Amino acid sequence: CTQYKKIWRETGKVNFKFQTLVMSKVKEAEAPAKVLEYLKNQNRPYSAGDVMSNMHKEFNKACIQRALDQLTNKGKVREKVYGKQKVYVVEQSIFPDVDEGELKKMDQQISNLQSSIQKLQTDNHNLETRLCDLKNSLTLEEASTQL
Repeated sequence: CTQYKKIWRETGKVNFKFQTLVMSKVKEAEAPAKVLEYLKNQNRPYSAGDVMSNMHKEFNKACIQRALDQLTNKGKVREKVYGKQKVYVVEQSIFPDVDEGELKKMDQQISNLQSSIQKLQTDNHNLETRLCDLKNSLTLEEASTQL
C-alpha cells in the first residue's frame, strides 16, 4: 500500500503491472501460513490440487505447490509420494499427545451421543407416522358433511 502511494506521488499515476506484481508477491508470502493453518485444521492428507480447490482457489496451484515445498523443507509438513502423486500431511508432532483415559472418555461420549441420536430418530419416525395418519384422516367438518 505504501509502495502504491510512493508511485502515485512520483508519477501521478499507478503502473498497473507493478501494482498486480506487488499484490501477488504479498499474497504469495501469505500462502505458506494459510496452507499450514488449513492442513492443521483438517489434519488429513491432501494433494496440492486438493488444497487449492478446498481453499476455494485463493491461491493458484503453483503458489500452493511452492508453499507446500517450503513447509516440507522446514519440517512442518510431510510429503509422501505415491507414483506421480504427492500427498502432504501436517507433521503430527505439533499436536499434543492424548492419554488413554481421555480416549476412553471420548469413546463414552460418542457412544452416549449415538444412542441419543438413535432415540431421536425413532421418536422422529413415530411423529412423522402420526402426522401422516392425521393428514390422511377426516377432519370433524369433513366427517359431519359425510353423515
